[in-house]
Amino acid sequence: MYQRTFEELEQAGSKFWPSELNDIEAGLSTIPLLLRTQEQFIAILCVETPCLDSLFKVIEASSLGANVFLKHLVILADFGGEMLQRVSNEFGKLFTDGKLHYTWRGSERVYTFEALPDRAFSNASLKIGGNQLNIDHPIDGIKRDAIALLMFGSAYSGEDEQVASTLAKCEIGDYLGKPVTIRAGAESVRVIHEGREIACQQRSYARGKRISQSEHKLQALQRRQRNRGHHLEETFDALGEVAREFHLKLQTRPIKTTRHLRRLLNLVRLYGRSEVLAAIARAHQYQTYDAAYVETILLQERRRRELPSPTPLRPQRQELIDEIDIEDPDPAIYDRLLGTDEQEQEEDDQT
Repeated sequence: MYQRTFEELEQAGSKFWPSELNDIEAGLSTIPLLLRTQEQFIAILCVETPCLDSLFKVIEASSLGANVFLKHLVILADFGGEMLQRVSNEFGKLFTDGKLHYTWRGSERVYTFEALPDRAFSNASLKIGGNQLNIDHPIDGIKRDAIALLMFGSAYSGEDEQVASTLAKCEIGDYLGKPVTIRAGAESVRVIHEGREIACQQRSYARGKRISQSEHKLQALQRRQRNRGHHLEETFDALGEVAREFHLKLQTRPIKTTRHLRRLLNLVRLYGRSEVLAAIARAHQYQTYDAAYVETILLQERRRRELPSPTPLRPQRQELIDEIDIEDPDPAIYDRLLGTDEQEQEEDDQT
């Protein structure tokens, strides 16, 4: 058996950790760092700020690095690097006007993204990966964009329900400036706000398990749906009494109401208000409340009348269609343009 000397081992051996082990060690070392800075992070969230710009100034004046603050937000919202990269890749579809519209403290707010989409979200660009957390990096445009998203991303109002469900976790801004006391016992975890218990959940000692109360989840979903679908519901109800009755029946069904309303409004843009309302009335007569069923009735009636199928517009910028407001056509225009037999007879009698 061959045995090497210390001199030979020194020449052939590696005196430093490989890069893979360095990355693992850096990831593990972030946990003590986050524990040490947890109180500073919570102290910033407890500061009463009237707007996002004020929050950015608080972060800038704090001794806590903006990248460390952002790392806390990423963990608290459970919105990691993969989801942030997805937002970057789908930015044009998620935020068509380059702005985040959200509701905060009872008023509508708008945040204009500074770095997106020119710069993409990543651990490297946000300075929240591994060894980068050991250095305090100041706040900049890309970090402000990420903070705004993690705070108020639940206000997303696009058509992709899966994306809306994902961004629903980004609702930390709802609790900004509202300090609470958490009391953990052997069997339960209680959340106290201003001396009143606002939540109580059974304590679980299992790792990697998410615990939620069904009534809290329902309230959160209803709130998100109100923010996203309020304008959609108003537009649909404005179609008339038949539409409002159909809307009420949809709300009693275990379905996503906004998805059906959006589909019906797309039919209105394509086929016109009168045809869609007639199909809705027919569906209401059969007590079948589903947008797909309404579309089936509409298409069957058009085939019976041998009407051509219109071609839907598919612009690259969907918001251009949403901003177009076209009045319903008036057939009387053709009568006035061409004249009718009755009008010709009246003209002859006058002569």
